[in-house]
Amino acid sequence: MYKAEQFLEGYKRADARVRRIESELRDLERDIDALGGQSDGQPRATVVRSRTEDMAIKLADKRIKLVDARMKAIDERAEVFEMIQSVEGTVEADVLYYRYIKNYDWEDIAELVMYSRYWTQVIWRRGLSMVEEILRGR
Repeated sequence: MYKAEQFLEGYKRADARVRRIESELRDLERDIDALGGQSDGQPRATVVRSRTEDMAIKLADKRIKLVDARMKAIDERAEVFEMIQSVEGTVEADVLYYRYIKNYDWEDIAELVMYSRYWTQVIWRRGLSMVEEILRGR
C-alpha cells in the first residue's frame, strides 16, 4: 500500500509547495516594501535602489516559481482525481477523495460518509488496496 499512498499524496505535496512559495513571496514583498520606505528620493540612495532592484528580480523569479508550482499542483490533482475515480467502490472513492484531494481529517470524513472513524479507516485501506492494484496494472 505504500506505493498507492505515495501516489495519492502527490497532490498534497504539490499543494504544500504552492503554499510555501506563496508565503515566501509575501515575505519578499514585505521586505521590498520596507526597503522602499528607507529611501528619501535623494541621489545618495543608490545602494538602497540597487538592493530594491535585486529584490525585485528575486520577486519576479519567485512569481515564476509560483506559477510553475501551481501548474504542477493542477496536474497532480488531475492525476490523483482520475485515479480515485477509477476506484470501483463508491464509498472507497469518497473516502480517498476527502482524504487526498480535500485533505480532511478522519473525523470529518467519517461524518461525511456516515460511518465510524474506525470503519472509515477500514474503507480507506480497501481503497488503497484498489489503487495499488490499479498501479500494478499500469
